[in-house]
Amino acid sequence: MPIRPYSSLVIMGMIALGFYALLLEGGGLIGYLKARSKPSLIAGLVSGFIAMLSLILIFLGWVVPGFLISFALALMMFITFAIRYRKTGKIMPSGLLAGVSLFMVVLLGVIVLQNR
Repeated sequence: MPIRPYSSLVIMGMIALGFYALLLEGGGLIGYLKARSKPSLIAGLVSGFIAMLSLILIFLGWVVPGFLISFALALMMFITFAIRYRKTGKIMPSGLLAGVSLFMVVLLGVIVLQNR
């Protein structure tokens, strides 16, 4: 299969997805270190791993499947953190992660729609 150049929007999505994966993994680690929350650690590492796996798929040329997986992940993270934010009213970490996840949902959704 010939390698085709990525559009600037796809490249931006790949960069954002890499940072999002690190944010999810780092958030899980911080949750564990601050509150000794093993569920936070596991959820952060698993969600970050899924984001990294979808990024690898994109690098391998499976652009739409990779972005679809990351879109579904970001949507689930948005719903989870929005519910948590509504319950607690705390900006950190729930509000911040809900906002970042919503941004990722929009960005990844646009990329998927443009690359179908």
